Parts: sequence; structure tokens; C-alpha cells
Amino acid sequence: MMPITHVRVTNNNDFTISDRFDGDPYIFLPGKSTLLPVAAAATIFGFMGGETTSGVEFQITPDWAHVQRRYGWNILQQRKDEDIVEAVARMTANAKKWCDNITLEPVTMALREVKPTDEELPPPREVQQEVLPPIQYESEPEVQPGPVEITRAGPPKMGVSKA
Repeated sequence: MMPITHVRVTNNNDFTISDRFDGDPYIFLPGKSTLLPVAAAATIFGFMGGETTSGVEFQITPDWAHVQRRYGWNILQQRKDEDIVEAVARMTANAKKWCDNITLEPVTMALREVKPTDEELPPPREVQQEVLPPIQYESEPEVQPGPVEITRAGPPKMGVSKA
């Protein structure tokens, strides 16, 4: 069995989820699938992997508590005139619903070398170098050799002025 190389993430929520991994943004649009490398998906969705003899095998079992913390879905926002127990129940129900609407599917991609034969190769391209004429200016500025005066502007002097 070949190892999993990517994870297809489908966001079935009615809002966009965005995240970053290794400087790359990942945007999960509502109702759309996004393909992520395993390392990015493992960081974003918190599942673990282990070494095996056939390569790296990952279990696609996300840590939904990690996902809730990562996106702030476990932050209690109590509404006016709402009991704390009701607020916790509402937050927990919303977070569970949002996590249930995200599906992860393992994807295996394989790259293999294909050795071409001579008859399968296309003929080589003929590259013609185009030589551009030099740019002609109406008049070239005269450069006068000689000493150059260098002036340095410093910060303004602070203090009492003598006027």
C-alpha cells in the first residue's frame, strides 16, 4: 500500500475557513474541496502519523478539540440575559456542528519515472536568437569627471534656539 501524500478537505459549512501552513495560505470555501499536503493537514487538523516500513502512514483521525481551539470555536461568548449553562451548551453544539461539516479524505499521488524511447521524443526545438539593435538616444548627457561634493544631512538639532 502506498502512503498518503495529500488530504482532500471539504468545507460543508456556510462560511469560509482560512488558515496558513509554512507561509502558504489555505482557504476552504463553503461547499468546495481543497487539496492539502499531509504535513499541512496534520498541523491544521491535528492528526498524528507514524513511521512504517512502507513510508509514512497517517491516520486521518482529526483532533476536533485541536480544530476548535485553532479557530476559536471553543471561546465562550455569552449573550445578554443568557445563562452560563445555556451559553456553554450553545457553544459546544455549534462547534460540534461546524466540525461535523468538515470532511477529510486521504489521497495518494504517485510520481514515477517514465523512460522515453527515441521514437517517443519530439524533435528538438530550433531556437533562433534575435539580436536587438542598441537603443539610440537623441542626445547623450555629458559626464564631467572631477571631484564630487558630498553633503550629509543629519537630524535636526533639538534645544533652545538663539534668535
